[in-house]
Amino acid sequence: ILLGQKRLRMSTLQVTAGLAACSYLALLSASKAALGSIAALGIVLVISRLRMILVAGLVFSALIFTSNPFSRAMERAQHRIETDQSLGFIQERGYDRIMAYPEYWFVGAGEGAYGRFTEVSAIGSHELHSSIATLFFCYGIVGVVLFGIFLWGTMWGAGLRAWIIVGGALAYGMTHQGLRFRLLWLLVGMVSALRVLAKRERDARLAQQQQLTQRPVT
Repeated sequence: ILLGQKRLRMSTLQVTAGLAACSYLALLSASKAALGSIAALGIVLVISRLRMILVAGLVFSALIFTSNPFSRAMERAQHRIETDQSLGFIQERGYDRIMAYPEYWFVGAGEGAYGRFTEVSAIGSHELHSSIATLFFCYGIVGVVLFGIFLWGTMWGAGLRAWIIVGGALAYGMTHQGLRFRLLWLLVGMVSALRVLAKRERDARLAQQQQLTQRPVT
């Protein structure tokens, strides 16, 4: 929604309604990572137009401070987070596996056959519940560097707004394995496509201006 807002000429009301719907789904899941990522996307609103900030502020205030499905979902999410009895973050997400096998830090342990780590990791033979941790443990420093180069090349010139939006998805990946989710790559693909379209439009405007300046005066 935020990436396509300008290109699709979405109104302030449409964007606000879309963000409210996404926030509601995040609240229903009661996922701390999802809620944190939604909050990170709020930064985009801060650097948006004043009208967008005012409308979004009014809508979310009404949803939070009145009795409705949104506010009730917020209360349930808060209760679940406060009564969470799960393991600590490091053990629950499998980060302890990284510390247990420093020999894999350089080129990685590869994906699959997680039964190798059953006796050491708190998550047993399951995959790491983190995109960032999976990238480092399975592909090592080499894989992280290559992924960083790919991401930089794809995002270069996209602007701060696009970096913050993709950053929200990457922040969610700190506690969830999202590398195999198509929507993550669709998001990165959208950034790349929008950057290419913007460059073509700039080049076309420059070419048109050059033609006008080179036109002989009669």
